[in-house]
Amino acid sequence: MSVALDANIIRLTGNCGLDDVETLLDLLQTQDQPKIDLRGANHLHGAILQLLLTSRPRVDHPPDDPFVRQLITELTQASQQIDE
Repeated sequence: MSVALDANIIRLTGNCGLDDVETLLDLLQTQDQPKIDLRGANHLHGAILQLLLTSRPRVDHPPDDPFVRQLITELTQASQQIDE
């Protein structure tokens, strides 16, 4: 599975597809202050990205993949600017 809870950190690894959205949503809803580890994620489905943007968990570890890291950083920054 691409999404798993490990010591109160939600870890996304490999290719996180549409099938992982429900699992991620469930884990985000069960955590008081969700923390995400994206180091092992090399593909995030658009629905996963949307869920991360709307739920705004703390990303403790950005993705290793440079493209995905840049995308997450830019989308997170843009989302924060909209709120201000």
